[in-house]
Amino acid sequence: MIDRTEIYQERVTRYQELLTTEQKKQKITSFARLGAFLLTVALVWLAWDFGAMAIMAGIAVGIGSFTFLVKKHTKLKKHIAYLEAMVKQNEDEMSAGYGGFISFEEGNMYMDHEHPYTNDLDIFGRGSLFQYINRTTTLPGRDLLASWLAQPELDIEVIKTRQKAVQELDPKLDWRQDFQTAGDPSEEKADDQAMVLEWIAEPVFFVNKWYMRAMLVALPLTMLLLIILASISVIDPNFVAAMFLVQLIVSLAFTKKIGQYHNKVKDRHLVLRKYAKLLALIESENYESDLLKDLANSANASGTGKASEKFLKLTTIVDSFESRQNVFGAIFTNGLFLWDMQNAVRLEKWKEQFKDDLKNWFDVSAQFDA
Repeated sequence: MIDRTEIYQERVTRYQELLTTEQKKQKITSFARLGAFLLTVALVWLAWDFGAMAIMAGIAVGIGSFTFLVKKHTKLKKHIAYLEAMVKQNEDEMSAGYGGFISFEEGNMYMDHEHPYTNDLDIFGRGSLFQYINRTTTLPGRDLLASWLAQPELDIEVIKTRQKAVQELDPKLDWRQDFQTAGDPSEEKADDQAMVLEWIAEPVFFVNKWYMRAMLVALPLTMLLLIILASISVIDPNFVAAMFLVQLIVSLAFTKKIGQYHNKVKDRHLVLRKYAKLLALIESENYESDLLKDLANSANASGTGKASEKFLKLTTIVDSFESRQNVFGAIFTNGLFLWDMQNAVRLEKWKEQFKDDLKNWFDVSAQFDA
């Protein structure tokens, strides 16, 4: 019989070694960023006597180096968070191997004293069956697992189909732990999915009006043309300022509507990104059991690309609204590009294209999770 405790111990050791290595790299990049700043100062000082072009070249080299190191540092930070989660996950499984389940959720929220058997059989609560088997990473997945335990399937064929799916996933330890690490139920609120689905069902406002679409193309292009003409002294720069003010007024006219859009999804971008990761993991495997194949295929039933990529596109659009959080950033981007309105249109186009798929993507993720 396989000693799973030894397997988890080996994984703890491996991930801890990787974590130590990445943390050392992170310290190096922190010092390197300071070095890049000092390099920029030194290059500007050395180029000072050689004119503006030399100074600009020095600044470009410095900024390029600093930007590269910032991206490297951010990537390391994400990988370190992943490795820390992997270490903890395997330490928790080691403890479970010795009978310690304190790190795992008890499922008290599912206890029903009127239920005919869940209390007598310790289905939920401390030391329960739920605490023993639950490794879900989404709230809908956790709810689905609890419902299966409280209202067990009676169809023998359905039971066999689920058993085959579990047997197939059992040896895929790397995949299962990646799936579990991709999300944290504590990051998810009970109404997150309901709010997103409510938003997706709302009628569009911008994209079905031809004059809105025309304005969102014509005004920013006019602004660009005015900037070019002003830069070569063909027109007075005041024309640029006037156009900036016009676009800002137009943007302000729709602030309330755009604010409603943003409020529905702004606090849920981490949850949306989590589901994009889960769908990407589902798509990364080939399956033999009928249930897993059917679920994986249904996620991409529309046949217009991978579900994870579509979900990730939504999170990217939501993230692009973040300039609204900064007053100066909002004024600048809206005065130049009508940025908030452009993003609202992108959101509406996404809704129109994928509104019929979103609930299914949530459901598929929950089924795999449970």
